[in-house]
Amino acid sequence: ATGVLCIGTANREYWRMFGARPEQEFDACYAVDQSLFCYTGDAERAAFRRRHDIDGRFAVLFVGRLIERKRLPLLLDAFAAAARERPGLSLIVAGDGAERSDFQAWKREHPDLHVVDLGGVRYNDMPALYSACDVLACPYEREPWGLTLNEAMSCALPVIASTSGTVGAAIDLVRDGVTGIALRELNPRAMRDAILRMARDDAAVKRMRANTVGLVQNWTYERAARGFVQLAVRASSPKGTNS
Repeated sequence: ATGVLCIGTANREYWRMFGARPEQEFDACYAVDQSLFCYTGDAERAAFRRRHDIDGRFAVLFVGRLIERKRLPLLLDAFAAAARERPGLSLIVAGDGAERSDFQAWKREHPDLHVVDLGGVRYNDMPALYSACDVLACPYEREPWGLTLNEAMSCALPVIASTSGTVGAAIDLVRDGVTGIALRELNPRAMRDAILRMARDDAAVKRMRANTVGLVQNWTYERAARGFVQLAVRASSPKGTNS
C-alpha cells in the first residue's frame, strides 16, 4: 500500500501489526462537527437541569444504544452503589435498543434512585444534553472509536472510560485527572469509584470541563481532510513519492 489512514493511536497500532511503516501512516483523526457540538451556555444548561429535575444534583450521562456491548447494566450497578454512598446523584440515559425492557425493569426495581430515561434523543438536541450533565460515563465493552466522546468533550463534558483498549477514542482523549478519569479495569467497582471521585470534587470537574474543550479542538474535520489529501497526493505521484 502507498499509505494507510490512521484515525487514532489504537488504529495506528493495528496497521503496524500488519507491517505498516511510519512513512506510510497518514493522520485522519475521527472528528465531529464542532460548529454544532459546543457548550450551549449556562442559561440553557440551567433550563435543561430544571426541566429534568436534576438541578443541584451531580448528573452522570450515558449515551448509546441499549445493546449488550454498550454494557449499560455495568453502569447501573456502579451508579446504584455510588448513590448509596453519596446522595444527590442522577443518572441520565439517552438511547434505545434491544435491552430497553431490561433497563425499564431495573428502573422500577430501584424507585429510590434518581434515573432519567430520555429514550432516543435527536442528533441536534445532543449538544444541550451534553452541556447540561457533569460527566459522560462510557462502560462500553467494544468501541473501535466512539464519537460520543468527541461530542461530549466538545461540549465541555469530562469522560469516564477505559483506556485499556475497549474504547479507541479514550486512548487519545481521556487523560486521567485532566479530561476525565481513565479506567485501567472496566468493572462496576472501578466505575463506581470514578463517579464518586468526580462527584466529590467540584473544583476538579470544573478544571476538566475547560481541559476537554482545549484538547478536542485539535480533533477536527480539517485535520482529518488534510490526511486524506496528503495520502491522495502521495498515491498519485510517480512511484508514490512526495510532490
